Formats: sequence, structure tokens, C-alpha cells
Amino acid sequence: MLNFILSAETACDMSEKQAKENGISIMPMKFYVDGEEYSSSEGKITITGLCEKMRAGSQTKTTQPNDYEAEEYFKELMKSGKDILHISFSGGQSGTAETMRKAAEKLNDGYAAKIYVVDSLCQSAGVSLLLYMVKDMAEKENFTAEQAAQYAESEKMGIAHCFVVDSLTYLARGGRISQKSAFIGNLINIKPVMHLNDEGKIVLIQKVLGRNRSLKNVVTRFRENYNGKFDTVFITHADCLKDAEFVAAEIKKINPALKVIVNELGNVITCHSGPGTMAVYFTTDSRKEV
Repeated sequence: MLNFILSAETACDMSEKQAKENGISIMPMKFYVDGEEYSSSEGKITITGLCEKMRAGSQTKTTQPNDYEAEEYFKELMKSGKDILHISFSGGQSGTAETMRKAAEKLNDGYAAKIYVVDSLCQSAGVSLLLYMVKDMAEKENFTAEQAAQYAESEKMGIAHCFVVDSLTYLARGGRISQKSAFIGNLINIKPVMHLNDEGKIVLIQKVLGRNRSLKNVVTRFRENYNGKFDTVFITHADCLKDAEFVAAEIKKINPALKVIVNELGNVITCHSGPGTMAVYFTTDSRKEV
């Protein structure tokens, strides 16, 4: 059992059951659909419902927690009297990690318990994988929150994120690619394979024709780059369960001993990547090679 609180934002895309079973605190985040505000903690809209709206043309956006929300979240956790390790969504894509760090610094001056914030440079279940690794090692070695933070820093660059999207439209809306490139790519059925680089930013690594080929490409990249350091692999999907299950089955063929966890992609990430996003997260020696 941990002697500190392990925490993350909802953008880690961990299920409520998984968070509860592992004693991980999850901070809600807000997102907007056609201007209407939602909270990830309310359950007012399912991922399938969100994807249906996006396919129909709804406009989506997200917002990072503000200073007040970050402080209030930490204050509630600090009532336990325990130190806190908060592993945050990639600073290469959001200012959330910096907001959480500033809130921690402010509160650390007035409380006996201390907060440690790690910018994971990961997104979605890449953060969840890092949380699982930290929890596992911290329990084995009886780490303090500070020691666990140091371990998280040492391991975060060894988490590969490999993913595909079904349409380039949503990446174009978010400014990841040009509208012209999205139009041409969708027209000729290009399915980009992408990953997170060492700066925690999304980069294109290959253009593949057709969805099935893109899924097989991800499996190949797993086969060539998984290093066996941690026996859990996460897969997330935005309303494309069959594709996620296909990839999970192929990975199990490669290594039947692996624990492969398939989760829905959360609302926050889906707002940016769109329906049909499918991603795999695993340990690797170098993100550059994936």
C-alpha cells in the first residue's frame, strides 16, 4: 500500500474502476460541445454520444484547469495529511502541468504535507501506464512521494505512444495539420500513424493507405519496439472497439503473457483526435525509434 496519494487528471483515460482499485485520485477536466460545458466527472455524455455528435459536425474544444481549480483539488487531497504525487498530462500539448506545478508550489508553503508534480510528457493512457509503473515500484520499494516522483521522471521517456486516426478532419480543426492536407488525405483514404516525441508532442511517423493497414502498422511497431520492461500494455479507442480488440489480439499473439488493457478514450482527448482514434501504449527503450 502506498504511503502517499497518487494523482492525475482525467486526461489519463483511466476508468473509474481502475482508479478506485489502484487508489489513484483523478482530477476532472472540462470540455465543450457546440459551446455547452461538460465535466468529465458528470457522465452527461458518453464517448459514443460524443463521437456521434462530432461525426454530425459538432464543434468541440477543451480547457485546462485554472489556478483556483488546481488549488482546490489539491487542498481536498491534503486533508488526508499525506504527501501527493501528481503525474500530469504532457506539457508539450497543454499548460495543465504548469498550472498544477504552480498550485503545488503555493500550497507547499503552508502545509506540512507536500505535493510533487511530474510533467509526464505523456498523453491519455500513456499517463496511466506511467501511474501503474510508479505504483508497482513504489509498493515494492516503499517509496516516499519524492522518491516516486524521481522514479516517474526517470521512466517517462520510455513510454511509447503509437496511434492512428480514422479522419484527418479533427487534427486539422485543432491546428495539427492544414485543412488542405486533411481534405486531400481524407479523399485518398490516407490514415496517418503518429506518436509522441521526446517533447511530448504529436508527430506523424508514417502515412498508410487504408484503416486495416494502419492498424497492422501499429502492431508491427509494437513488435519491433516493446522492450519487456513492464508487462502491461494499454490500448485506447474512440468508438472503435472492434479495431482495439483486433490490435489487442495481435499483441497477445506476440506475447501471450502480457496484460493488455483496453479502455475507451476519454472525452478530453477525443475532442481533439476525433472518432476512430486507436492508440497503443507500451514501454520502449527510445521513443525516437517508434
